[in-house]
Amino acid sequence: MSDVEHTAATTAVPGVPEPLQQVPSDVMQISDKMILLTWLAFGLTAFLLHKLLWKPILRAVEGRERSISEALEGAERARSEVAEAETQRRESVARAAAEAREVTERATREATDMLTRAEDEAKAMAQRRWRKPSGRSPPNSTGRLRRSAALRLISSAIRWSSFCATN
Repeated sequence: MSDVEHTAATTAVPGVPEPLQQVPSDVMQISDKMILLTWLAFGLTAFLLHKLLWKPILRAVEGRERSISEALEGAERARSEVAEAETQRRESVARAAAEAREVTERATREATDMLTRAEDEAKAMAQRRWRKPSGRSPPNSTGRLRRSAALRLISSAIRWSSFCATN
């Protein structure tokens, strides 16, 4: 009769297989044995995970940290090299600008000196020709002398500019 009472008290639950419905209900009861087995399974699982997974995961994380720190150090070195190269570039540009100013000033001085010399030569030549008894009129000869001196000056300036361009 107890079998009949047990089946009569159990009602079928839709969606749950028949063998699971016939399992005794004391399986889900908390007992000292169940607590001990649960802690034992947890401890064994934790130990195995620690030995098998935790150390490799830590090694991978440490390797990643190491590679990131090396990359950061490399970036810092590259940044300092770029800053140093920029400083050298600025110094080089400043030196080149100073040298260009110096060459320009020297060329200006030499051109002024050449012009002064050509003018003095033209004046001296004009005075010599003026003193010579010739049938020419003085203003006309002075104009030719000036043209001659200007042509000499221009040819000297052209030679000078080609010299500066090659050096």
